[in-house]
Amino acid sequence: MSDVTVGVVIPTHNRPDLLQKAVASVLAQDVPGLRLVVVDEASDPPAADVLELSDPRVEVVRNDRPRGPAAARNQGIDLIRSEFVGFLDDDDRWLPGKLRETLAYFERFPSVGMVIHRMGPSNSPDGTGECRVVADPVRRMLTRQPPHVDAVLVRRSVHDQVRFDEEFPAAADLDYMLRAAMVAGVAELDRVLGVHGPSGSGMTAIALEKRIAGRLRFREKHAELFRDREARAFYELRLGHLYRRAGSRGRSLAAFLRSLWIRPASPLPWKGLVSLGIPRRLLGRLNARRAVHEAQEEGAR
Repeated sequence: MSDVTVGVVIPTHNRPDLLQKAVASVLAQDVPGLRLVVVDEASDPPAADVLELSDPRVEVVRNDRPRGPAAARNQGIDLIRSEFVGFLDDDDRWLPGKLRETLAYFERFPSVGMVIHRMGPSNSPDGTGECRVVADPVRRMLTRQPPHVDAVLVRRSVHDQVRFDEEFPAAADLDYMLRAAMVAGVAELDRVLGVHGPSGSGMTAIALEKRIAGRLRFREKHAELFRDREARAFYELRLGHLYRRAGSRGRSLAAFLRSLWIRPASPLPWKGLVSLGIPRRLLGRLNARRAVHEAQEEGAR
């Protein structure tokens, strides 16, 4: 299907009402040459029955058992021959103009293989609208909050080089975007073009443990990149917050302290420690070490 400009995949499992909103947000995009594949991960009721679509741009494929989002995304994109590929979770939705705006930046920056934008709740500020080519996209993925998979549009030629690693229990999207950044330039748009649905706040303990396992696998797979101190510190910071959300206070504390040890001048691990309710006396001692470190850095300058 060489006439397809953008191919989109939505994996879904047992979220019929939210799925309908996600699908509608894709079909409302004002771009020609759009095709959507919904990969039904053994939903009850089946997604095809819920959607009841006659739109020729949509195809629903059903798996007898859930294969996981990484495999579902690969499966869906394999059914589409398109110049660009995008992904949407079944509990989220795109805002009007998402595809038109991101496609425009591929024309503006022909060297980039991926355009990313911001996601947020429905009341998020729009952003500045500024778009720039990221100077060091690999380091950006490792030292800042990575983009949500809903917030990326990727050239098909780049996707075919990286694909989703189906061995990840979770966090395959982080691995995918990092490897995409390794093979092509990235443009980052400071605009909210997607909205998170309500189900993300109620993550189960099992889902959190999978995310933790995915992060650990991510670190193992890309160990050579974590020689960068800022990358290691940010990794420990994100891991600490996952442990905290999973109710593992000891592991969370250890991760925040490792982040603090690597980068004592950063305020982020301090905020993590405060979120755990660390006693002020201990924070005072740690803060004294931070002050010494900052003085040493200032003297070195």
